[in-house]
Amino acid sequence: MSNLQIPTNSNERQGSIIDSFKSFNLDNISHGVRRNLTQVDPRLPKEIRNITLLVKEERNVLTSLQNAASEKKEASVLLQIWGKEMGEDLTDITEKLSDLTAKISDTEQVFTEKYAHYRNLLKEIRTAEESLIPSRERKRKINEEIQKIQKSHPKSPRIPELEADLVHVNKESASIEVEVGNTIRKKLKEALKLLFEATFESSEKIAIISGFGWDIVGQIDETPYKPNQGRPRYSGGEVTQQAIKDCQVALLRWQPTSSSIRPLLPALTNTAPAALAAQKQEYEAKLNQLTVSMNTLKETHDSQINKYNEKLNEQKEAYETRVNEFMTELTSQKGGFEAQLNDLSSALSKEKETAEQKINELNEALTSQKEKYESQLKQYNILMTTNQEYEAALKERDSIISKLQENINSVATEKNKLSNVVKDLEETLKSKATTIDQKEDKVGKLEDEISSIKNQLSELKFSAPINTDQLSDPGRFYMDEAPPAYDGPKKEYPEDKKS
Repeated sequence: MSNLQIPTNSNERQGSIIDSFKSFNLDNISHGVRRNLTQVDPRLPKEIRNITLLVKEERNVLTSLQNAASEKKEASVLLQIWGKEMGEDLTDITEKLSDLTAKISDTEQVFTEKYAHYRNLLKEIRTAEESLIPSRERKRKINEEIQKIQKSHPKSPRIPELEADLVHVNKESASIEVEVGNTIRKKLKEALKLLFEATFESSEKIAIISGFGWDIVGQIDETPYKPNQGRPRYSGGEVTQQAIKDCQVALLRWQPTSSSIRPLLPALTNTAPAALAAQKQEYEAKLNQLTVSMNTLKETHDSQINKYNEKLNEQKEAYETRVNEFMTELTSQKGGFEAQLNDLSSALSKEKETAEQKINELNEALTSQKEKYESQLKQYNILMTTNQEYEAALKERDSIISKLQENINSVATEKNKLSNVVKDLEETLKSKATTIDQKEDKVGKLEDEISSIKNQLSELKFSAPINTDQLSDPGRFYMDEAPPAYDGPKKEYPEDKKS
């Protein structure tokens, strides 16, 4: 299946062949192949065939628009490169025109993005129509089964059951179809509104860019000159630079028109003069209505403003009288407050003087107490030093007492030794067999020696009394040395006497 039509006339046939050769390229071949495959696809339901073809064709349009925008930007770059070899004036002009062409490409790129959104809305419409396929398919099957049974068994009890099912399915699908129909209308309006708003925006911006492009193109000097005659110096750089700046400002300031006022058709076109006249009459009628409503509103506003002015004047007079009364009251209160302030200032000065006197007295008392405390602190420091000296003396006295106790202990040990010696002597006396005379002499001598030893021991106990009064003076004692050690009486053995 093909969408080509065979022309009947030879001229038409020749023109169609030429047009087909003009539009022959790889993109058109791929688009045509996809279009024909979609038309003959058996998997595509009949209910959504047309919307599917529309979505597929819109994809071809979107691809073409994207390619055109990108190729136009590439062409702008090549225009700038070519112009650099053509002199100062064409270098500047082609550079600025390349910038404007790139802006047109950006505008078309934005249009392609909005066109893709428009195509997505068409897809949503296709999805909504696709949701009706199961219910329609069920109704179709029930109708086919009813017709089949009526042909074979007209009186079959199955027919009323199928008819009841068909009624039930129709009730269920009725609400769904109404909802889907509402959704389709809403989405279609949104999609077409988006498409034409994007088209209008793109056209307006391209028209703005084209207008500034005319100004730049006007700077090209096309006057012919002879071989020996040079061209005048180029002076349009400032004009082209200002045109680029003004174009940027105009594009930034561009705003879409109000939804209640449709955009006017271009004045140079003559495609729809009747539409232009009707549109002009419509706008004139709207302007007349607006002027009448504005006049009535102005009159009402003027009357309201006059009333407000009268009220404001009355309120102004009342406020002025109140302000005057407040001023008189404030002046009277000001005098009273000033008198009170004077009284308070005098009282404060007196209290200040008394407070200063008290402060001076307190300072004197504090200085005297400070001196007193300082003298007491010095005495306390002296007492602390003396206390430390006494503590050192007490420690020294304790050490001396401990030494004396050690001496006494050593004396006790010597005494024990002497007692042991006496015992030994007594034993020796007993053991020795001597003559009676010698024994008596020895006994007498021993008794004398024992008595002398006892006397010496008694003298050792009480020969060195300690004066406790002198212990308070740690540096002076009567007993600085330890008592002499007692060796005891010499032992006489018979061997010694013999010798």
